[in-house]
Amino acid sequence: GAQGAAGGGGGGSGGRVVLEALKVSLTSAARLTANGGSGGEGGGANNSSGTGGWNGIDGAESSSTVATGGGGGNITGGRGGAGGAGSTPPVKGDDGTESGSAEGGGGGGGGAVGSIHLRSVQSCETPVGAVISPPATGGCQVP
Repeated sequence: GAQGAAGGGGGGSGGRVVLEALKVSLTSAARLTANGGSGGEGGGANNSSGTGGWNGIDGAESSSTVATGGGGGNITGGRGGAGGAGSTPPVKGDDGTESGSAEGGGGGGGGAVGSIHLRSVQSCETPVGAVISPPATGGCQVP
């Protein structure tokens, strides 16, 4: 096979957000997100030369939109997998392909969503319009 074709890097997980208070009171402009980043595209190689793949992207900071995987940097590297967001799980990267004497590495997998924990002694206030991605644990529900 060709030398120098490397697989794409995997996306980062979404991390963890914890809010605890006597009363958790969010506004409609609140954006609490822990979405996963997407995987990078695999590199391509033709004999001893290589072409890097495109990076993945960060998870969405203000919505539950998935981060699309890196792709388009070369013709043989597999596209990176989408990151997890909201209730959507991450996606594995695509396999690399062959084209003539060129071979590509596989794309990196997308990162999983993290977690959000909201704990309130009194009833929570989470108005319509607030974005919480992924859904929170701990008893505070989004309308």
